[in-house]
Amino acid sequence: MGSHAREAYGADGRMDHVLGAAYHAPYGTPLGPDDVRVEEPAHEGTGGSDGRAVARRLRLRARGTDEREHVHELCVDERGVGHPTVDGAPLPGGVVDPALGEKIAPDDPDLEVLWVDQVLRGDAEARLSSRETARAVPAPSWEGDGVVAVLERAERNVVSYQDGWASTEDVRRDGSLSTWLRTHTPYMTVPWELFRLDSAAFLRAKGDEYVLLREYACHDAQGPDEPRIRYLAHDVDPRDRAPEAFQLVDGRPFTAFIGVRTEGPTVVAYDADGVLPRDLLEPHLVPLRDLAPVPVDEQTQEESWVAVGIAGTPMLLLIPPGPSALRLHTDEDGALTVLELSDLEVTRASRLREERFRRRWGRFLDEDVELAQEELDRAVHELHEKLDRQRETLAAESSSDSRAEGQGR
Repeated sequence: MGSHAREAYGADGRMDHVLGAAYHAPYGTPLGPDDVRVEEPAHEGTGGSDGRAVARRLRLRARGTDEREHVHELCVDERGVGHPTVDGAPLPGGVVDPALGEKIAPDDPDLEVLWVDQVLRGDAEARLSSRETARAVPAPSWEGDGVVAVLERAERNVVSYQDGWASTEDVRRDGSLSTWLRTHTPYMTVPWELFRLDSAAFLRAKGDEYVLLREYACHDAQGPDEPRIRYLAHDVDPRDRAPEAFQLVDGRPFTAFIGVRTEGPTVVAYDADGVLPRDLLEPHLVPLRDLAPVPVDEQTQEESWVAVGIAGTPMLLLIPPGPSALRLHTDEDGALTVLELSDLEVTRASRLREERFRRRWGRFLDEDVELAQEELDRAVHELHEKLDRQRETLAAESSSDSRAEGQGR
């Protein structure tokens, strides 16, 4: 190893120098920073199947589920494209961040840490999967798509549900929004509708009054009430590409969503927040088949907002040109569908907090693990300490705000 690698990883290549003492490995793997060794061989050779020269090569050695040592390599070619392999076999997808499954740029300063973390995540998933396989029991009779399975699910009130996450950047790069929506809603009985908002025409029609109020809408066709509409204190400028598109006027972030409940081809209920009325936007909508990258000869200076609707509902969910997060939830065998839209960075931060929680408390969430009383006592003590620190922080912030308010008077 060269001097650069010794400085980054320590003289023995241990990753604890980079990951830090507070690092928690993904739950399910016995490996940690002390169990992997990273080296940086000479920068030579080829990066991938295209034969391009390697700009950087990292090698990691770690035990696998078979308890043998395996060699993981990450080659970054001269274009900045990463090529991860295990024992020489290529892995698709590059280096992936645990939040929203986003690919990491090969020039990211935390590339090594994220790559090692991905290796540990793969080991955890493999071990947990092996454990599930080892104790496997015959599949329940209600699983599957056959008539008998469907009837038994109905009798037992068993339904399927699914959650899918993506960033709009991933959707644009890897395919199209329509493909992603259809893939994750195979049993949806009403079609999705996609439009491009003609911002220029919309602005000309509105003049200087380009500010819109987003609305909340809720209606149940089986209920006695008329559709309820509530307007959010939120401004929308179709020229806005910034994260402020997901903030209320007081700066609080919010999540917009559109959801439906169906019976056959009929929408019997809908629920939405942060949406715009279809009739207001209709004159300025251009139907789209997908949200794939715009052909080079059709590119404009700015990308347009995209409006997503569900046939049979009066509202549209607007996706801004900049990066944002998508969550698609289905339940009740596809009778319930909800598409959420939120600020990408806020969502990533939230999902990273969830990931850290699962890593720290994975043993406590695992119903197959029997916890010792001493371990429970230590955990309770740790939680009390964290709550005390949070109370002290909040008290200090409150005191500081009070002093500032007094000085302002």
